[in-house]
Amino acid sequence: MRRIIIFFIIIIILGGISFWYFSANHNVSCKNCIGVALNPGDLPDIYTDGNIGFSVRYPKGYLLDNSYVYQALGPGKEINGVK
Repeated sequence: MRRIIIFFIIIIILGGISFWYFSANHNVSCKNCIGVALNPGDLPDIYTDGNIGFSVRYPKGYLLDNSYVYQALGPGKEINGVK
């Protein structure tokens, strides 16, 4: 009985360590609590949207237009800022 308890304790500890290690995304930093991927070298600019909770890296020289709305998908399926 004692061996079974020790076995389960070891399994729980190893499971916790595995969960912590594999759930940590080592290629992401945080900007205002929104995950931001590290720069691969050619995407220096970052757009973050705190309302929706996402971020996008984009190349230097590209412009963002938050007022533009893509409407070709039909009513209720608009995509803000995409041209």
